[in-house]
Amino acid sequence: MSQLVTMVCGALAGLGTWVLAAGLRGRVMVPRGRHTTKGIAAGAATSLARLRRGSIAVVAGVAIFALTGWLSAGALVAAGIVLFAGRFSKGEGLRSVSERGDAIAGWIEMLYAILAAGGGIERAIAGSAAAAPASIRREVQELAARLEVRPLPEALLAFAADVAHPAVDKVAASLILASVQGAQDLVSLLRSQA
Repeated sequence: MSQLVTMVCGALAGLGTWVLAAGLRGRVMVPRGRHTTKGIAAGAATSLARLRRGSIAVVAGVAIFALTGWLSAGALVAAGIVLFAGRFSKGEGLRSVSERGDAIAGWIEMLYAILAAGGGIERAIAGSAAAAPASIRREVQELAARLEVRPLPEALLAFAADVAHPAVDKVAASLILASVQGAQDLVSLLRSQA
């Protein structure tokens, strides 16, 4: 019984250390603000993966402890699984995030090419909708459709919420400022963000 109590105390101490480290780094454990359905689904998938990895770590740690009788061996195995299993299994998720970032950069390049040719912001968005990269084409087409019934700032804010990517937030902010206050050099500003 005392070994089980020791194991639970060790797990709680580890959890406390992890929470303290996350707090000192300023990491937000529960995001605040507006959420999109995609963001919530992605967060749920990430939470489920973490829960699965944590469960596997606990089971493996207890199994090693039961086989060897060494509490430290079980704790090290559990810690190793929690810390390193995610590092080696992110290939697909990382690839899709990278592809989406590349698609956004390609769309931004299309925007500034159309703007450099003398088109307005609404015209640039409408012109890029059909040729937008596949991973963001639906969102860009929805943005173009929104522009027909909503003002540009409102449509861009909805677009940024749909895509939920920091690069799009910057572009949306730049385009909103340019439409409201006017921007002398919007093309070079977009080029720097692509």
